Amino acid sequence: MVFQAYSLFPHLTVLDNVAFGLKMRGKSKQDRLFRAADMLDLVGLSAHKGKYASELSGGEQQRVALARALAIEPRVLLLDEPLSALDAKVRSQLRDEIRRVQLEVGTTTLFVTHDQEEALAVADRVGVMSHGKLEQLATPAVLYARPSTPFVAEFVGLHNKVRARVSGGRAGCWVRSCRRCRGRSLPGRVSRWCDPKRSGCVPTRTDRRWWSPCRSWGPPRTST
Repeated sequence: MVFQAYSLFPHLTVLDNVAFGLKMRGKSKQDRLFRAADMLDLVGLSAHKGKYASELSGGEQQRVALARALAIEPRVLLLDEPLSALDAKVRSQLRDEIRRVQLEVGTTTLFVTHDQEEALAVADRVGVMSHGKLEQLATPAVLYARPSTPFVAEFVGLHNKVRARVSGGRAGCWVRSCRRCRGRSLPGRVSRWCDPKRSGCVPTRTDRRWWSPCRSWGPPRTST
């Protein structure tokens, strides 16, 4: 588990910080120092193993905290906004570093963030939450292509909207009477049941497809 505050022990060296969790689990000194050194090599801090936390930059402290969390070989790793205290350039670099380490180690990781770019760059699947409710869990590509709610559409930057009316309330119904489209109707299919009252405002794409708050519509049959 890695928090916004990395909670490194100021009186311990980098190597001893990383080995601390192993010591608490009763590992031998030889085993824990070997494992800690291996983790520091993974995050590129082998040369700093004898330093103290006060001698490290913010980005280096973040790497130490990540190495310490990985040293005990957790089944699941929780990263609670670990980059929020860093400047933009360091955030970008460490974001890529975390992704590299994640792929190399293979540990299931939950990465909590309020940064959209960060989430889409790091995650295989993104869970978008609003007021404690999970709005959608999908790959970054699906979030962009088929946002399941207006909140998700706005989260990924799909702000253009047109008003529409759903004629029916189940799969296979057709959407008609789109306004502000030069008087033309842009029909599309709703792929699953939805509440017509939720369909008054429809998030759209600016390229070639139109999307409903419930699921995707097909491409328009008329040009605009």
